[in-house]
Amino acid sequence: MRKYELKINEQTFKIQVNEFSSEEAKLVINDKPFVVKVSGIEHDTMKSKVARKPMPTGGSSASAASAKATAPAATGGNSVTAPIPGKIMEVFVKEGDAIKVGQPVLKMEAMKMENVINATLAGTVGSILVNEGDAVSQGQELVLLG
Repeated sequence: MRKYELKINEQTFKIQVNEFSSEEAKLVINDKPFVVKVSGIEHDTMKSKVARKPMPTGGSSASAASAKATAPAATGGNSVTAPIPGKIMEVFVKEGDAIKVGQPVLKMEAMKMENVINATLAGTVGSILVNEGDAVSQGQELVLLG
C-alpha cells in the first residue's frame, strides 16, 4: 500500500493506493473509497503513445477526477513491454497461444506492488523473452506477438 499527499490547484488530496492493475485502481482519496477504471496507457519510452485517463466509478467524481493515475502496462509495436522496472512473478501465456486485447499476459512486481500486464493487441504469442524471477527494465520487451 502506498500513500501520497498531492496538491492540485491549491487543494490537498490524501491518496492511499490499495490495489493497482492494468484494469483498475482501488484508491482512498480524502477518506473516500474509489474504484478508478484504467482506459489507456501513456508510456514515454515508446514511439507511439495511447492517452490514459482514469474514470472514477464511486464517491465524489470531482476530487477523483483531479487525481491522476497511470497503469502499469504497455505494449508497443508487436510486443508487450515492461511499463516500469520490476521482477517477473508469473507468465500466463505460452508460445503459440492466441491472445485477445485485455487478456492477462504476465504478472510483475514493481515498487512492492503486484501488477498484471494485459495485452493491448490481439495476436499469437511468438516468443516469451523473460522467465519467472527475471528482473526487467522499463521499456524492455517481454513477449513478442506474431
